[in-house]
Amino acid sequence: MQFLNKIIEQNLEETISFLYQKDRYQEKKFRENYLNRLKSNKIIQKMTNYDLISSARTKDRKQFLVYFEINRKYDLTLFLLQDKDKWKIHKKILGKPELFNGEKEAYEQVAVLLSKNKLGNAYELLKKYSSIYLDSADFQYYWGLYYSFQKNNDKAARFFFNAIELDPDFVEAKYNYALMLHAEKKIEEAKILYREILKSAPEEPKTLNNLASILIDEKEFETAKKLLEKCLKVAPEFEIAKKNLERIEHR
Repeated sequence: MQFLNKIIEQNLEETISFLYQKDRYQEKKFRENYLNRLKSNKIIQKMTNYDLISSARTKDRKQFLVYFEINRKYDLTLFLLQDKDKWKIHKKILGKPELFNGEKEAYEQVAVLLSKNKLGNAYELLKKYSSIYLDSADFQYYWGLYYSFQKNNDKAARFFFNAIELDPDFVEAKYNYALMLHAEKKIEEAKILYREILKSAPEEPKTLNNLASILIDEKEFETAKKLLEKCLKVAPEFEIAKKNLERIEHR
């Protein structure tokens, strides 16, 4: 398995060519983030050998699970998707193939705990499951929420960005990251993200309002007004959007 050979050789950048949707890593910030995540996993980094145990296609024939034992000690399952005529790595799971179907249930447990403000319990599950589902955008997102609740914005931002790297279409992660950039006065970066969100979710009210707020500050009143009118059509009781519209009307 060439992907694993490249890790053993410490040619980590060369692993990118074996990834599903590898083109996203042409962007430097995503490429560097991927490499940093790979380097930070001690089990993966210390891999010196591996044995193929089994491989199987899923029932719909669109996915492959390949199961290895690494260093004669740890289980590793690679989840592959077909990219044109080749199978490419989409996710790594530190565990046996049967764990593949458990990811959704696992992150839903975390979501419930966070919604009940049971941060200690959420932390334990996040620690457990994110050490198994290494490339789960959902677990990175919930880490971001956890650190947001802990008022640790630096860590929260890092995990939200991890989620975006793993899934560039993850609207909630992108919104939370943009909001942090906005709060830190990194306005141009925030604007880019808000506009990206609106391409995939054109009626997302918080994003419409936040982008409009920036545009008001930049005196782009007509564009801001259109965004706010669209926002209030979707969410008529959105008080902050109403106040932003008043800012334009009373300028």
